[in-house]
Amino acid sequence: MLNSFRNAICSDNDIKRVIGVQYPEDEELSVPELADFVSTQYLSLLRNDSRGYVVVSQSFSGHVGMNLAHHHTPGQMIGQVFVNAFASPPGPSWIHNGRLQVPANFFERQPPPWMVSRMFLGAGGSGMHIVQAAGAKVEPRVMRQRLDICLAHDSWSTWRCPDLLPGESTLYLRGEADAIVANEAAERMREARPDILWERVPDGPHLLLQRFGRPAARAVHTFCERLSNQ
Repeated sequence: MLNSFRNAICSDNDIKRVIGVQYPEDEELSVPELADFVSTQYLSLLRNDSRGYVVVSQSFSGHVGMNLAHHHTPGQMIGQVFVNAFASPPGPSWIHNGRLQVPANFFERQPPPWMVSRMFLGAGGSGMHIVQAAGAKVEPRVMRQRLDICLAHDSWSTWRCPDLLPGESTLYLRGEADAIVANEAAERMREARPDILWERVPDGPHLLLQRFGRPAARAVHTFCERLSNQ
């Protein structure tokens, strides 16, 4: 589903390649462990790239991207893009105050198609079968553990630190129709770091890179051009 984003951004000759990260489907890894996995399994491939690279983190992976800011990553990470990411639980307060009860067997069956479309793909969203197929590969206990991270993990100390995430080399890409990250959660992030670059994609759903690959690629490309001119 990343093909439209990948193809659009690689059509620019200045960007040599896009490496898609796939997390382990059968391991319950913490955020620091996932960051270690990304660093050793993927970023190490860019160790000898003298031009540097930009890490793009969408949704839950925003926590991983923020954790990478603490790493001595292989090669030269020159910037980060956060796409519909969250530094704390993304929904209204009643969700992460313990009033959302998810049945233990919830992830043992496919979620209803309407739920996938509404939450992740937006109005008229295509690619639902691909999202469901990808989710089916992940063991239910791992899905549950990653939901727990979404509802409990806190990356605010990193998000608020300009030494770790310099404003001029950090972009937040916000889909205006995101049904996961509540407007209030996104605004808290923006208010905490007014120095960070902020771009909005009209009608963009939560899985912005998958559904709105071309406008997302344009925003990331413009950001990369800005970095190269610094």
